[in-house]
Amino acid sequence: MTTDLLRMPHSTSATPILYPRLRKLASNIQASGTTPRLEFPEAGRHRVRDLVRRSAPRPISIVPSWKLDRIVQCESALEADAVRLLDASQCVRWFCEQPIVVHYARDGFWYRHVPDLIVETDVLELVEIKFERDVDAEVLARTDCLAKLLRPLGVAYRLYTERELRDPGLLDNIDRVLRRGRQHLPPGWSLRVQHLLRQHGALPLAYFGWDRSGHAEAARIARLILEGGVSANFASPLTENTAVRLPVSTCQREEQPWLLAVSR
Repeated sequence: MTTDLLRMPHSTSATPILYPRLRKLASNIQASGTTPRLEFPEAGRHRVRDLVRRSAPRPISIVPSWKLDRIVQCESALEADAVRLLDASQCVRWFCEQPIVVHYARDGFWYRHVPDLIVETDVLELVEIKFERDVDAEVLARTDCLAKLLRPLGVAYRLYTERELRDPGLLDNIDRVLRRGRQHLPPGWSLRVQHLLRQHGALPLAYFGWDRSGHAEAARIARLILEGGVSANFASPLTENTAVRLPVSTCQREEQPWLLAVSR
């Protein structure tokens, strides 16, 4: 279900900043008659199409997102992995699945395409996710065409496969933090922790009871990692000996910042 390009999307707890700008650009494109043409969700809806329905042709994964405060619908387990990465990346302000329809011309024919995700960091990125076995000549031609057409709008278009998305150790760490970090922080708690880190430089997760199941402080430090208030090294398994520090931003890199900036 889609509608005209000028109606605003349903708001979420996350705050998209660049997305409304894209909608305005899209309306100008529509008025000029050039391509690509972008079609947005109906007012009050997150997606241009829902994946969870009785007639769905394949199993659908659903992933709870703390960042969006809602359930995200995914067409594959690989998309679900990408959503977990987005939810844990400190660079990601907002994202949405099945976000728009792109109408575009290539080689004299018109095509219709729904990207899997839109991601907002310091830039906007439309994302298509495929297993490597499904990346054929048509997918590569579409990726090249849309990347060129959308670049003048300030929008990146990228194709990701399991080669970029599936780091088992990283995903295991993300799962640990996401499971624990669902609760909001009490007032002043993050300021107290950051003050301690300025004094000591780093503290082990054991200081926050990481090795104790259900410990409230462990849940809070997990939430603070997700919010970007502190950082931990996700390149190794998170244990009670893992150090947390004040964050150093890695969001300024041009290539896939949300992949590179999951708390490192």
